[in-house]
Amino acid sequence: MPVAHEGTTIAPAVLRQSHEAPVAPAAVVALAPPPPGVIDEKLLAGEIASRFQPLALCRIDVARSKQLRAEEVEADRLTLRWTIDPTGKATATQVVATTPVDADVLHCVKLQMTTWTFSRPSGGPLPVERVFSFRSAEPAPLPTVR
Repeated sequence: MPVAHEGTTIAPAVLRQSHEAPVAPAAVVALAPPPPGVIDEKLLAGEIASRFQPLALCRIDVARSKQLRAEEVEADRLTLRWTIDPTGKATATQVVATTPVDADVLHCVKLQMTTWTFSRPSGGPLPVERVFSFRSAEPAPLPTVR
């Protein structure tokens, strides 16, 4: 038996094309890190130098606590990373040993870094990375007298 093709005709749907702006550029801008802050380079160098001086004592303090001579405590070169936030406080501090360094020396340096403050950067937080080297713990040889 044939089927009748009678009934209600359904009109095809009308699709509307959206002309919305793409989201990606706005998302990229929103997720991009803020531009780094700025501090006068000479001022910052002087402030860093004054913060680095006490770090040299970490090796000596660890040697004393372990009842060792300073040259028996491993400490050579560290990479220090931190961010100077808009208030001048050092945040996100990291200590990375680039040569063998005693864990207690690393801990001492990290503790000191958490107390650092600097001049306030303009324009936002300022990421900083510097290398710190401990001086040789061995005494310099005495000059020979002829």
